[in-house]
Amino acid sequence: MAYFITRPRILYVLKVNDRKHSGLLKIGEIFVDAAVAREYKELDMLKDLVEEKLGKTSWAQELNYEVILAETTTYTTVDDEDCYKAGTIIDILADSGYAPHYLKSEEKKLDLWMPVELSQVKEAISAAKSGHTTIEGKPQPRREPIDFRPEQKDAIEEAIAKFSTKTGKKFLWNAKMRFGKTLSALEVARRLGEKDPKKPHRPLVETVLIVTHRPVVDKGWRDDFNKIFFDQLDTYSYGSRNLDDHGCVGDFYSLTKDVKEGKRLVFFVSMQFLRLSNLVGGGNDDPLKRDIMNYDGDMVVVDEAHEGIKTLRGQNVIDLLKKEKTQFVRFLLGSILITQNIVRDKFRFVPLLDFTENSDIDWTKSVAEIDQQLYKKYNLDQSEIDFIEKMIKQMG
Repeated sequence: MAYFITRPRILYVLKVNDRKHSGLLKIGEIFVDAAVAREYKELDMLKDLVEEKLGKTSWAQELNYEVILAETTTYTTVDDEDCYKAGTIIDILADSGYAPHYLKSEEKKLDLWMPVELSQVKEAISAAKSGHTTIEGKPQPRREPIDFRPEQKDAIEEAIAKFSTKTGKKFLWNAKMRFGKTLSALEVARRLGEKDPKKPHRPLVETVLIVTHRPVVDKGWRDDFNKIFFDQLDTYSYGSRNLDDHGCVGDFYSLTKDVKEGKRLVFFVSMQFLRLSNLVGGGNDDPLKRDIMNYDGDMVVVDEAHEGIKTLRGQNVIDLLKKEKTQFVRFLLGSILITQNIVRDKFRFVPLLDFTENSDIDWTKSVAEIDQQLYKKYNLDQSEIDFIEKMIKQMG
């Protein structure tokens, strides 16, 4: 069962009566304030709200469409409230055998429409509210274990070998773009979740906390979670908490309660959300932020480790997440430039450093000495330093 926490929204379904869109429906969503979500209950009111929002978009202005369904996505559970997303409904329909159609570009996946009837959309909504991943009566999608590339296998095995030692607490991956670090990290968590009698010092990982300065990658982690744990979804749960997820009550507490009863947990949280806590110097006394950072988990994965921890509050978050038993994995992202068209965006993952005489780094030193200063600045241990120097050729 996966729990997703989000702000209130309205799901809409559009129908266009022409040959191009015959047999297809558009499923989407608009964001609304919590007060609007509570007040707007009638179908006609919701339709008017959707049409008002879509009327401001260029793509909708080009279509002679009809809104055939509009409903708020917040619903009541046994213990609390939850929300589903338009993407959740599309995924359920796709996993039930209804492949998405991309009318503008199949390759770039532009202009998605679903080959379904309204009744099937409603069945998918019911499935989402019930915690199912397919429409009732439809088979679960067939999945196979990931066939990792050699470099991914090496990274996975090195991390597991490190964590299988008495002193193995931290590990750094200097991964280039498209390496597949989310899949690889989750595979490490899966493997460490299995007991190995031949390696008594290897930790048993039952809870994984993923921290990143880029909350937009939540969906990527969630998708890869389903790929890695596809045959263990009755044991593993996925949850997330991001900065803009203020419309619904979080489920962190019920998920961690499930862990005490034998479940496993992978929980995604944004650095921006945690940095607001007064526990690390912010101005927010939200107990959820405090409890997430104080939670005694088994593994912490810091995605894009060079972002978000350069401030005092960011470093304070990292320090709080480090527990006596916690395995700590950090990712640095290396980007290979294969073009002369080098624009600003190519360097968006490079940490900003002060190269003036006021810098805490003495840039007049040799490259080797500068490296040592940088290792100290970013709190790298000897195993991380060894890994970097093995992977990156010495300069100068």
